[in-house]
Amino acid sequence: MAGTKSFHTPVGVVASAMCADPITDVTWSTGRATSNSPAGGFLVCPDGRQVVGGGASASGREAALISSKPGFKSEGARSDGWWAQAGSVYEPLTADVYVTCTSR
Repeated sequence: MAGTKSFHTPVGVVASAMCADPITDVTWSTGRATSNSPAGGFLVCPDGRQVVGGGASASGREAALISSKPGFKSEGARSDGWWAQAGSVYEPLTADVYVTCTSR
């Protein structure tokens, strides 16, 4: 995979995927934050559900995804969910956050 750091400056991008047998009772949610830099947020699972996956994307002039990771209640988050943040020197930008949840 390749991405761009700035105009005509390519950089390597590492992506990973985890595959598993289908999980029963899966739901997913999406959220969007449009803001000045940085943009993003924490998308929570509904009460009683746990995070099993998620992701994020960033759009806008030279927008970059800074962080995309699970947030666990057991590690101090207010609930299980997915955290993402994006930034850019140009504004505004948009960060889309995705979370996949299942029953405990």
